[in-house]
Amino acid sequence: MQEPSARSIIRAIFAPIPVLAVLTLAAGGIPLVPGAPAIAIVVADVGVRAIGAVLAAMLAHDIAHWLAARLLGFRAVSATIGPVVFVSTRRGAHVRLVQSWRELRGEMILEPRAEQRANARWALVAAAGPAASLALGVAVLPIAPALAVASLVRFALSALPLGVRGEPSDGGRLLVLAAGGAAADRWCAMQRVAAAQFSGARPRAWPDAWTHDATALRDGTCAEALGCIAAFRRAVDGCAYDRASGLLDRALALRSELPHAARCTLLADAAYFEARIHDDAERARGWLDEAETLRPACPVAERRAAAAVLIASGDVAAGAAAAREALAHVARIEREEWRTLPMESDWLREMIARAECAVVLPAEILAAAS
Repeated sequence: MQEPSARSIIRAIFAPIPVLAVLTLAAGGIPLVPGAPAIAIVVADVGVRAIGAVLAAMLAHDIAHWLAARLLGFRAVSATIGPVVFVSTRRGAHVRLVQSWRELRGEMILEPRAEQRANARWALVAAAGPAASLALGVAVLPIAPALAVASLVRFALSALPLGVRGEPSDGGRLLVLAAGGAAADRWCAMQRVAAAQFSGARPRAWPDAWTHDATALRDGTCAEALGCIAAFRRAVDGCAYDRASGLLDRALALRSELPHAARCTLLADAAYFEARIHDDAERARGWLDEAETLRPACPVAERRAAAAVLIASGDVAAGAAAAREALAHVARIEREEWRTLPMESDWLREMIARAECAVVLPAEILAAAS
């Protein structure tokens, strides 16, 4: 289950910051090369300007979202502004550079400080980014055409009601929130769930209203599946296993709608649930095998599920070792991402404790019998 080091090296090499830095240095160095063709110098100049314009357009868009959130009473648990990620959790504040191209989309995890007119405030935050991009693009068109083009392209991409990997664009969010009703309530509930998860709150501590709103609408969409996954985790964490089973079946029926990472997590959670709660190693192995075809989309959940399957299969020592390895992986993620994963840590520690009891108790019973 250990992630290959080659993959980690490749990921680090092709991360946004190294790639952009190499491109900028290469383009900036071409004019300094003796005898460089004129066309190469022109292309290099255009490349440097384009990179700068795109980064500036991203910064303006992301800062507008962040300012709107602050003014409208939201706390940013995690905010990506250009190439920088700002994190504020129970572990304190932390700043780091983006580590993947997906993070450059400018994702923000927000927590509302008050519930009054929450849908309207969410809508204003979603509208702030596209509005800033449009205003900047129009304003600088005569004096900075590269920045204007980059800003207008950013406006178009964010304003169109599209989605990437199950995540709606700003325009998609605005349509959902403007329509109101159960879909808007579900979206707002899932934003609260995301903030609580990132902050380190246990699912069993979430209010009932969140999971009710997250699962109330049955429309066969990715959003319904994600809502069921959140409610399933709350039910398992609260030992409401009958409710968890129904929510799991509902989510699994919609797993084809989910992006890779969410589908992998769902399948790994299903394997863990069948092994840990129902002690059904064969059924759990089936779900885990399906999750492993999506590797490495969900390393934390997959490691936990693999440990549970080993214990349910009777290989208690190997299961305990796998759970300890998974616990070390969780600790590493907590250090690197400056967050806490108490549910994962506690579930793994519980498995380790149960496995140790299963090994120790039979030996004590045999000793007493002799």
